[in-house]
Amino acid sequence: MHVLGRSLFHFCSSAAALTAGFALLAVPLPAVAQELTGPDIFPQTTAICVEVTDPPALLAALVRHPLVERLQNIDGIRKALSSPEMQPLLTGRNFFQLQLGMPWLEALQAVSAKGLWIAVDSRDQSAALLIRGRDEQLMQDVRLKLLELTRLTAGGNGKLDTYRDIPVYRLPQGGAAVVGQWLLVVNKNEAGRRLLDRLLDLQSADDQSLSALPAWQQSRASRQPQAAAWLWAGMQAIRDAAGNRAVFQNRAENPGVELLFGGLQTVLNHTDWMQTELLVADSSLRLALTAPFSADWMPESRQWYFGPDAAGQVPAVPQVAGLLGSIGMYRNVSEMWQRAGDLFDADINDRMAEAESNLGTVFGGRDFGDEVLGAFGPELLLVAARQDFSAVRTVPAIQLPAFALVLSLKDAETMRPELRRAFQSAIGFFNITGIQEGRPQLDMDMQKSADSELIISRYLPPRRPATGEAPPNPLIYNFSPTAAFQGDQFVLASTEQLAAEILRVPRQPAVAANVVMDVKADVAGQLVADNQQSMVSQNMLTKGQTREEAEAEVLVLQQLIGLMQGLTFQVRPDTAAKQLQMELELRLTPADGQNGVAGESGRDN
Repeated sequence: MHVLGRSLFHFCSSAAALTAGFALLAVPLPAVAQELTGPDIFPQTTAICVEVTDPPALLAALVRHPLVERLQNIDGIRKALSSPEMQPLLTGRNFFQLQLGMPWLEALQAVSAKGLWIAVDSRDQSAALLIRGRDEQLMQDVRLKLLELTRLTAGGNGKLDTYRDIPVYRLPQGGAAVVGQWLLVVNKNEAGRRLLDRLLDLQSADDQSLSALPAWQQSRASRQPQAAAWLWAGMQAIRDAAGNRAVFQNRAENPGVELLFGGLQTVLNHTDWMQTELLVADSSLRLALTAPFSADWMPESRQWYFGPDAAGQVPAVPQVAGLLGSIGMYRNVSEMWQRAGDLFDADINDRMAEAESNLGTVFGGRDFGDEVLGAFGPELLLVAARQDFSAVRTVPAIQLPAFALVLSLKDAETMRPELRRAFQSAIGFFNITGIQEGRPQLDMDMQKSADSELIISRYLPPRRPATGEAPPNPLIYNFSPTAAFQGDQFVLASTEQLAAEILRVPRQPAVAANVVMDVKADVAGQLVADNQQSMVSQNMLTKGQTREEAEAEVLVLQQLIGLMQGLTFQVRPDTAAKQLQMELELRLTPADGQNGVAGESGRDN
């Protein structure tokens, strides 16, 4: 997959240079062939195919999107666009418009009126771009205009040649041709000859084309009609091209990678195709990935990832004040640890065995994988929130968000004492190392109520100098490490305040998903406002900026954050539809919406 992705990247990065060389003769095609699409022409060995069936609509949607106008209204971005560094790009755009005799957007829409496709062939990792224009006359006009551009800009790097009596423009790697309504650009000569043969000889789609491949047909049937662009991956072709690469060996390089991606690696080894769709709306930009899925694909060693019958769930997020974001996932870590022999190589297993021995000692000789990790439920939740320093005596110069790990206990009565002792031992060890490193000491406290218990550690206040101005309070005063218990809930938090608040918030039902991530932009903007002066000072020291320049840079960051409401990511196995669904969505602030992040200094409650 890495080789194929690299081929596509290099091809796309050089497409502009290639398209400067369309000094070609437009050759007519039979009417039937003109109705074909890119997948009718690409071979079944295609590993990756990007399809935009209505490029003019997509170009218009992107160029005229409310977000673009709002970005251009930000003073810092407006100045950057008019800077000397941008002048060559603007000059090139104006020259392009002058040569074609129409605005650049109108020209691009006309040239790509009937579709645009990019494909990577797994046989030789060649990449090809097919664009179908509005009509043959237009393509002839474009050819003549681009001929002038070629003479002015090619610098003798390319040359004219012919293939089957068709003039082609060759470059050191690949070349380009115009055939009827079609524009063809490739990065390898042999790939260009294959596609030209199909363009000239193919009268209708045949059983050798990508469009006849069952994996392509299944993918196309599941598309969302409102999607603006699609990326299709033929996984069998990718696996064949990748050979024995690690990603297709059902082994992860380390436990962290296995924890995050292990089950997805199994899906990659079984699915015939994967598809990503781009959906553009005024209020959001969304990428939706779909792939065939079956719970039966998961070997016994990876049942821990999605859960039995892929029915694992994510815990609901406690809606604490100033919630910045959260990541919830289903992972039976105990089962993963105990299956290490099937999942990792000998070196990693040796290191895990050593860690298990040391951690078992911390927990009173209990088996770490079975008795300690096995005491927790598989629903994991990490929460981050903006801190409220209004009632804090020692306020750090840089204010960081608080964060907490929220878990459930299967046998709370047994594990509470063990976890309490382990936390207290960890704080004691941290104090010992802190003495050696000159850090303030942590003071321990405990709070109990009828149904909850908090073990709190707080840094002692810094010593103030007898004379002179006290230095800024260091980062460590963002932390008051706390372990909290309530019923079967266990919270390990960076601050006492967040731990206590999580216990106060009513618990909600779990969510039917494997991973759910959410980040709230308004709180991120408030965090920037909280640290505005520190960020300005840091920019002045590290970048040599004036105060005005540093303040302007921070203001641009705040304004960019203000354009967004948040970011979400989800992974959902749908056993009924036999699909794995992944979605990344950027939610945008309404055009007349105001986050108020630039001037906020208080905390929303």
